[in-house]
Amino acid sequence: MLKIENLSFSYDRSTPVLKNITIEFTHNAIHGIVGNNGEGKTTFFQCVMGLLKNYEGNVYHTKGENIREATGYLSTDLYFYPRITGKEYLKFQQFAKNIVLNENDLKQWNDVFELPLNKFAENYSTGMKKKLCLLSMILQNNKIILLDEPFNGVDMISNMVLKEIFLRLKKNTTIILTSHILESLTNISDDIVYMKSGEIIKKYLPHEYDTIESDIAKNFLQSKINLIDKINF
Repeated sequence: MLKIENLSFSYDRSTPVLKNITIEFTHNAIHGIVGNNGEGKTTFFQCVMGLLKNYEGNVYHTKGENIREATGYLSTDLYFYPRITGKEYLKFQQFAKNIVLNENDLKQWNDVFELPLNKFAENYSTGMKKKLCLLSMILQNNKIILLDEPFNGVDMISNMVLKEIFLRLKKNTTIILTSHILESLTNISDDIVYMKSGEIIKKYLPHEYDTIESDIAKNFLQSKINLIDKINF
């Protein structure tokens, strides 16, 4: 189990980005995080991964796993070294975790992803880059997978394929994914938390999913409506 206790973070020590977050993420499950852009979802993942160091609170695995080594992270900012092919990228990622690339596994998975692995990854579309990163995580057999807006920039069919993959991967993995689009989470997540202004507002179980949208409206939309009502049309 991945546990976060009293996690707070600020870039400038005056404006908090994350505020006292305490939450648990169980194994063999998909956990969704929904929230508008700029609410702290990416910063949360960066703290969990250890990419941001000067946070307050605790982030740990209850079985003592090294989170950085056990985790695959799909960032919203995808970068690939110039003139490196998709296959070379996969080999490099496997080497970084002391794993030899299994050619048979690669072929089977790429029959699904249909990536031009002999072409330069920097020239891939956004959706193809995301699929390449996800393919790398799958081949690494990561115990924890963090997916930051995985459905953005991916076509409809690929979105459906990714969801089927996630549902199967969760049998041996802790998957945490974010989205600002609620519908992309409700049909695959075992629970969903609503994040606003760096805080976990509420955690929802599947039988409560139909109330998430109205709760978000109460917390965000109404404040905008109040501002609109002050304008003289």
